[in-house]
Amino acid sequence: MKTAFELIANTFLVTALAHPNGGRFFRKAALRHARALGYDLQSIYNCFWRLKHFGYIEEFVEGKEGYLELTQKGRVRFARYGLARKFLRPKRWDGKWRVLIYDVPEERRKDRDRLKDHLRAIGFIPLQESVYIFPYDCASEVRDALEYLKLRDRAVLLLAATLEGEDQLIAECIESGILTKAQVHALSQSK
Repeated sequence: MKTAFELIANTFLVTALAHPNGGRFFRKAALRHARALGYDLQSIYNCFWRLKHFGYIEEFVEGKEGYLELTQKGRVRFARYGLARKFLRPKRWDGKWRVLIYDVPEERRKDRDRLKDHLRAIGFIPLQESVYIFPYDCASEVRDALEYLKLRDRAVLLLAATLEGEDQLIAECIESGILTKAQVHALSQSK
């Protein structure tokens, strides 16, 4: 089982590498993202301190905004850290959902938990205990994770054009920052 530090650190590093500036991101955004995943503020601040202390991130201020940036040591550590890699979200949403369904036995709980952590770090939303959904193409990312964990035969990734309750999912994706209102609006205009 990962410690709170490992989980929060992984969250920060995923946020940093997925950011358009390639490793430089707003401190507030990282805090908001970690809070959205359910971490308490004290654990988040402890993680900030440890990541800085070990030289994985640098913190600086420009104007009134606080930024975090991955150091080279942070990038190397992240590459060895686990599964998550840079995942860039496209500007346009194709209106399709990626649904990952998996069945991992209890004796492989550690791998199952690592898969869940990875899916959440990317932005997948849980629909049920072992069903996660995401609005962007992520087949290679999921395939790599499943191969790394040796779970490829335990999961299937589906492409769905429509889903029951789609409006609620879209609202949840907008609220969590996975989709933007502009993406949804552009898609509705093109239909």
